[in-house]
Amino acid sequence: MAAKDTIEIEILAKDKTKEGFESAQSGLGKLKGIITGLGIAGAVAGVGMALKGVAEDAVKTNAQLETATLQFETLLGSADKAQKHIKDLYDFAAETPFETQPILNASKTLLTFGGEALDTMKNLRKVGDAAAVTGQSIDQVAFWFGRAYVAISSGKPFGEAAARLQEMGIMSAEARAKLEQMQKEGKKSRFQFLIGRLKTSCSCSQSCSPNQ
Repeated sequence: MAAKDTIEIEILAKDKTKEGFESAQSGLGKLKGIITGLGIAGAVAGVGMALKGVAEDAVKTNAQLETATLQFETLLGSADKAQKHIKDLYDFAAETPFETQPILNASKTLLTFGGEALDTMKNLRKVGDAAAVTGQSIDQVAFWFGRAYVAISSGKPFGEAAARLQEMGIMSAEARAKLEQMQKEGKKSRFQFLIGRLKTSCSCSQSCSPNQ
């Protein structure tokens, strides 16, 4: 990996570590009254446990980042592409209600099923919007979205994937029927139709519920 990539990854890891310390600091402030009541011994023990938690979170974040970097380098075949993509994914995680790991998993799933053509930030955001509005996990939506993409692209039956998307509330019965008709007619715009018919009535950067 180039020196520039290493520096950028270290900066990203430090940013995430800083977030962990800030979170711990806020938590310690809220516990101030309780710690005072426990006395010096209790206070020392409480601070020690809090600092231990921060350290564990920092180690976990760094390990997650390192693992993701290696995985995306392999999938994308380029350290530079992996570095940029991971930064985009962490930025995406920062503005959505989803945890970072499910987002990384969703991106890897799309990349595995459809390569860079499917694993775009635009498509990931669509998947995120659908997951947010239906209350589903983003990685599970990505899995069945990817399965549908593979079936549609290869001209094979996509009934299982379509049925699962319908059960999750992401695709309507009408949209599924239309897709099946388009496949029979051999129309090439089936995947674009699928993307356009995903239930995404709100942005994944908002806090959505299945009833919205």
